[in-house]
Amino acid sequence: MTDHQLPISTGFVEVDGGQLHYEVAGKGQPLILLQENGLVDKRIWDYQFLTFAHHYRVIRYDQRGYGQSLSSKKPYTAVDDLAQILQTLNIESAYLLALGAGLALDFVHAHASSVDAIILVSPEINPHQSFDEAMADLPTILERLAPAIEAVKQNDMQRATDLVIQDLMLPSSANYQWVRNIVAKNFQAVLNPPLPPSVDINAFSSRHQWYKEIHVPTLLLIGDSARSEIQSSTVSLEKTIPGAQKREISRARYLLNAEQVEQFNRAALDFLSAIK
Repeated sequence: MTDHQLPISTGFVEVDGGQLHYEVAGKGQPLILLQENGLVDKRIWDYQFLTFAHHYRVIRYDQRGYGQSLSSKKPYTAVDDLAQILQTLNIESAYLLALGAGLALDFVHAHASSVDAIILVSPEINPHQSFDEAMADLPTILERLAPAIEAVKQNDMQRATDLVIQDLMLPSSANYQWVRNIVAKNFQAVLNPPLPPSVDINAFSSRHQWYKEIHVPTLLLIGDSARSEIQSSTVSLEKTIPGAQKREISRARYLLNAEQVEQFNRAALDFLSAIK
């Protein structure tokens, strides 16, 4: 994770109602690393950040309320925050490598000319689901998290953290403890959730239409032990986004970039290097 040959610049980007902490390394085509899971911060890319910086100008930043970025004081959108990152760092267009799918796809929809390619890792999104239907599914999500929530209520934070980690990666991963430390650090956000980003309900409910209009190179990366929801999401996105490619990472669940570093890095770099 350490490479002293590559200098790293850091700072804060001013956004409406807050600041976003970022890091930049490398030169060339900009590559922005995104994480949507609310229990990890930009450190989850430690095994990619400097490795990829040998080939690209790599940018990673903390979402509001996580890592070194403070919670928002007023309503905001994650798309506007990402746009502000690009503007502040004088980036006209970039590759997006996202843990999750929503932010990257929403950004393509709003700023198509600013995206040259997208890699979606463990996407869990149903293009045919309206906003109201997604809200109706929240009890199902909460049911999956019920044991961890109960552990939190009992003030057993160690057990709560372990239960959450089991949903993110296979216990056999060599980086299990490293990820656990990151999650434990961000667990305070579960107890005191930051203000979530606002959602464009119309764009959300019409995804099944505009996903078909995405025409940048797209790679879907999924673990062979991914939850069924992620598996079905990946199949749906592959069918909906024109020309989308899919690649499976073996012996991985959700945090593919931490579970199988070499497999993941090779898949991502091979895909990006093939773009003309």
